[in-house]
Amino acid sequence: MEAENHDDRNDEKTGREIAAEIVGSALIALSTYNVALYAEFPMAGLSGICLILYRLFGLPMGVMNLVLNIPVALLCWRLIGTKFILKSLRCMLISSIMLDYGAPLFPVYEGSRMVAAIMTGVIGGIGYGLIYINGSSTGGADFIIMAVKALNLM
Repeated sequence: MEAENHDDRNDEKTGREIAAEIVGSALIALSTYNVALYAEFPMAGLSGICLILYRLFGLPMGVMNLVLNIPVALLCWRLIGTKFILKSLRCMLISSIMLDYGAPLFPVYEGSRMVAAIMTGVIGGIGYGLIYINGSSTGGADFIIMAVKALNLM
């Protein structure tokens, strides 16, 4: 009976984590695709590279995010742990789907660039916060930073 209660708590926790990843990923996708892209903001990290590839060649940002994150995840796997990598891979998949299929369904912001900058920071920040607070990541620089920390180089 106690093992069954433990499994229920784990299922509930996993469900909350996935819900946070979905909401967080949707917010990140909206801030990236519907605000930053159309305001022509430069982005940092792998997201920035994906944005450049989208602008130059029309390559889907979500797919490119997955493709670029795979080698980074493989290089950092041992240092940051299997559990975190797997949770983050799940989140990267959700984020990629949101970026390529969810965000384009919504209108883009075409107003003031200053307001767009604030919106990108606030909406994206809330999205990343929801993901990080639940022990996951969207990959990229997060993996590299955690790997460096694991090596005690920081």
